[in-house]
Amino acid sequence: MRGSKKNKSFSPIRLYFKALFLSTLIFFVLSTGIVYGFMHFYNKPNTDFDDLHELQDGQPSEDEGAKGGIFDMFLPPAKTNFLVFGVDNGSMLTDVILLGCFDRETKEIDLISIPRDTYIVMSKSLLDSLKSEGRYAPMNGVMKINAVHSYAGEELGPEYLRKQIENLMGIKITYDFRINLEAFREIVDLLGGVDIEVPEGGLYYKDPYQNLTISIPEGVQHLDGKMAEGFVRYRDTYARGDLQRIDMQHMFMKELFEQVLNDKNIVRNAYNLIRIMLEHVDTNFGIDDLPLYASYINSLHMSSINTTTLPGAPQTINGASYYMPNREEMYVLVDEIFY
Repeated sequence: MRGSKKNKSFSPIRLYFKALFLSTLIFFVLSTGIVYGFMHFYNKPNTDFDDLHELQDGQPSEDEGAKGGIFDMFLPPAKTNFLVFGVDNGSMLTDVILLGCFDRETKEIDLISIPRDTYIVMSKSLLDSLKSEGRYAPMNGVMKINAVHSYAGEELGPEYLRKQIENLMGIKITYDFRINLEAFREIVDLLGGVDIEVPEGGLYYKDPYQNLTISIPEGVQHLDGKMAEGFVRYRDTYARGDLQRIDMQHMFMKELFEQVLNDKNIVRNAYNLIRIMLEHVDTNFGIDDLPLYASYINSLHMSSINTTTLPGAPQTINGASYYMPNREEMYVLVDEIFY
């Protein structure tokens, strides 16, 4: 950090990739994790959120204006909203979706896990836009949120998923990070694995259709990439099913994040981390965005990261399993984090 004699000299490249890791490695934690899917939802179709909040316009509040001046151009917005999502290798479904917010004043990051089966109704404007691009989508717009990216395709997917979540949550999203799920194992192995306490009875599961075998004894275990994948995907004996699995994924994420925040890990593995990021991450966060956030990176620590799940409950609609958001609780959450 600038002004500290103990810190190493400023390295834009190192800081850039560290910033990128901080935003995207959260996804790795949940990476192949929500593959079976949340069951969900509520009866009313999803509509735009404009009646609750006007979308954020990036303008400073009155308090911020009082502090304003020429140096404002060197500061990030008071709130920076970002989207992190992982896609599978075949259908381009988004099996992991995280909505995040960085608060400039508190130097904290809030992360909301959005279940892959979240019930949404795509707006008519987005449906019409998809059709104009020669893409297919259900005429009534009803779908699970993880299908938005697939319907829009590889090129348009990030834009349409971002817009759909903006409509759902009533916010504006500045940055998005699309990550290939294959990176999960590579990152965990590169960082030397993760120590974590496995629930009593251990985790054992086999699914030949997915070429998935999970065999992890109970107690504190050192997980390599393959075992870590099994840990974040497991749900078979959990009393609360997918919701409990999300809790376990959040726990794993914090353990992994602690290693990501270690400068030694970044420096020692810089080349391979850069290679993995270039191969598996597609983002609109550029090197020119780094100066706005560089001075905040070293302020991040474990207590800076807050995780939660989009409020809601499983529901079956016309024979299909969805995750129905609880709108009243969602509005409160949006106010607390984004406004």
